[in-house]
Amino acid sequence: CENLINSRKITCKAGYWAKAETLTHLGVNATQYAGNIGFIVLAGTSKFMGCAPICGNAKVDTASPWNEVCDGGAQCAACKCNTGYEATSPVSTACKLTDNCVKYGWSSDPQVSKCDNGVNIRTITCKAGYYASATDSATNNAQISGAKTSITLTGSATFAGCKLIDNCVQYGWSKDTNVAKCVSGVNDRTITCAAGYWAQSATTNGTQYIGNIASVTITGNGAFLGCKPICGNGKVDADNKEECDAGTQCKDCKCNVGYEPSSPLTISCALSDNCVKYGWSSDKNFLKCDNGVNKRTITCKAGYYASSADATIEKSQKAGAIASITLEGSAVFAGCKQNDNCDLYKWNGDAKVIKCDNGVNTRTITCAAGYWAQ
Repeated sequence: CENLINSRKITCKAGYWAKAETLTHLGVNATQYAGNIGFIVLAGTSKFMGCAPICGNAKVDTASPWNEVCDGGAQCAACKCNTGYEATSPVSTACKLTDNCVKYGWSSDPQVSKCDNGVNIRTITCKAGYYASATDSATNNAQISGAKTSITLTGSATFAGCKLIDNCVQYGWSKDTNVAKCVSGVNDRTITCAAGYWAQSATTNGTQYIGNIASVTITGNGAFLGCKPICGNGKVDADNKEECDAGTQCKDCKCNVGYEPSSPLTISCALSDNCVKYGWSSDKNFLKCDNGVNKRTITCKAGYYASSADATIEKSQKAGAIASITLEGSAVFAGCKQNDNCDLYKWNGDAKVIKCDNGVNTRTITCAAGYWAQ
């Protein structure tokens, strides 16, 4: 022990490091320990806590500040760490999380998507269409039945690899008895229906139906909706959803009244354009035509009323000088006819009127000699 001004330097024998007061010199102790420093300078009345053996207490310490201790013998090459951790350097009292993905890997499987590290564990995830297999049969069976793409392994446990999921077995074909075969692929399955049926899935209904396509390829766990008869139930389905019912390879669908197929080969209906389809008899005094569901409203130019083939309606149209008429379906338009303005609107009962000449949306009234028309 050497005496200094307001301090003292204490030197331990070889194989020991100098330890300061535990509670007040934690930082000093860590430095001393890490460097195996055999002496210490203590100020004033600071307590000396002894000479501690280098690599010495034969256990992994868990108390701050170092959390572990090197116990391999004098000048040991590394410290002992808690499970899942390793020394930060060959000579160290600090531990770091072991990178299990780097240390133990994933058997170099090209179908591995990623590896996530944890404390003494690693979670390996396979690409879509593959399940993460296991070395023990119970775990492996669970991985297969659940089509589980990830597996968590403890410590150095070996990864058994990514195996192709049998999508036909895993996701099936809805137990449809009209399925002829199912072929599994990478993250998909191709289901083929028997002759006379088309394959229905949630995403390909229209295309499949139009072409009467017997096979459909479904990605992942997508649902198979069954094998449907080609041109099948002989009726127009509700809500304008309809189907072709003329027989195999039928070329048209049946639609609700006022609708028609949106194309020659289709299962979708569009509102019929009755104005285009049934027209307005090419009347030159036609103004416009408004389309509706199984009807069209035709409007004539000013000075004309919309005529009707029905005598009762015609009488009403003429008397009211009604310029528009609504016709159902293919009903023929009887044309735009000129209003008789003299008959409709008269001349106010004036006895001095000698004549009234009708025009297009006009009338010309002539008074007797000696009178002017007001």
